[in-house]
This record gives sequence, C-alpha cells and structure tokens, in this order.
Amino acid sequence: AGHNPLGGWFVVVMLLLLMVQAVSGLFMTDDIFLDGPYRHLVSNNTLDLMNTLHHLAFDILLWVIGLHVAAIGFYAVYKKQKLVPPMFHGKKDTNDKPIPSSRLWLALAIALVTAAALYYAIEIAPPSPEVEEYF
Repeated sequence: AGHNPLGGWFVVVMLLLLMVQAVSGLFMTDDIFLDGPYRHLVSNNTLDLMNTLHHLAFDILLWVIGLHVAAIGFYAVYKKQKLVPPMFHGKKDTNDKPIPSSRLWLALAIALVTAAALYYAIEIAPPSPEVEEYF
C-alpha cells in the first residue's frame, strides 16, 4: 500500500526539485557571509544559471508542497482515508494483499553503486581538461 501512480510521479517530481535545490545551492552566495563550496570554480554565467535554478525550484517546490497537503486533505475529507498517521508509524490499513516479493535488495545495491560512482566522480577522479576549460 502506497501512492497511486499519480502520487508516485508526484514524489519523483518533489525529489527532483529537492535535488535541484541542493545542487544549485552549492554554487550560491548571499554576497555577505556565505558562499557555496563550488562558487569559486565556475564562471559568472554558471553562477547566474544556478541562481535562477535555485530560486525557480524553490518557488515550484512551495506550490508542490501546497498541492501535496491539499491532496492529503482531499483524501481525508472526501475519500475518508487517514494518510497522516501511516506517515509516522509506516503502517496503513488496507484490504490489499501484500506484495509477495520485494526488490529491496536490488534497490539497495543500485543505491550503493550510484553513491559510490558519485563519490568517485566528485572526490577522487581528477577533472578532465575539457571541464576545467569550460569553467
């Protein structure tokens, strides 16, 4: 028991927006106290792009969060489904049969390989000359 297909896509959209927020924030500055850790590595054009992405993703994220809360209210009022308690304890009352097999181990393996590849790309691998030339 989980999200319906539209809700599942909505979760993907929210996670992508959060990822854009996090990555673009690495290049941000408030011109007073704080600079993102990668701000000094990129050109002004890239900084402007990251600034635009950061603020646009934040604005969209506010609307998405509002729509998410409205959907929870809709399910509570019209469909008489309590969605908030299962968010805390992780158990939803349903008449559906449980999923007989899970691909949790496959998902965990993919997540670990992805995390290792990102760590290698960011921390270990030397930048290529094309990348240095671009920035």
